[in-house]
Amino acid sequence: MITRHIGSTIMFVIMAILVFCQTLTLADSTSEAAKTMAKGDSLKKIGQYESALDSYNAALQAFRSDQDLNGEASALKTIGVVHYYQGNYNDALEHWEKALVIYRQIGDRKNEGKILNNCGQVYSNTSHFEQAIDYFDQSLVIARELGDRREEGIASQNLTYVSQVLGLHPRTWETYV
Repeated sequence: MITRHIGSTIMFVIMAILVFCQTLTLADSTSEAAKTMAKGDSLKKIGQYESALDSYNAALQAFRSDQDLNGEASALKTIGVVHYYQGNYNDALEHWEKALVIYRQIGDRKNEGKILNNCGQVYSNTSHFEQAIDYFDQSLVIARELGDRREEGIASQNLTYVSQVLGLHPRTWETYV
């Protein structure tokens, strides 16, 4: 038991050192906002969600003051991911919807499709299956448009799951939407 505790403490210290080193090794030309995002990414990886959110929110403000829409959308997307991991679906959806608006504004179809899929997951997890279908279908259309087979597979799998929950034949969801 003590050995396990010592092992987990050592792992935590190593991860903290890695977080520190990753922050230090970013090139000087990297913006402060990007460095803050990287710090948040490291904290998220070790399960320090509240600290990660602090970093992401700081980065979000910096991206906004720099008028960096891509960075802003990325920060919003990642904040949504952390809220999703914590089971805070409304907060996740709120941040993803804001990111979605920006991704559409800047024409980033790949991230638009991913955000649509994420939103569909929230609706699926909260038993709002018709809304989930709508989001998954939009994600599927974009994935096919971009020729992104991986995202197409994810959207198709999610649509199949929801159709089964609703008692539809797996292929009938296309006519359901």
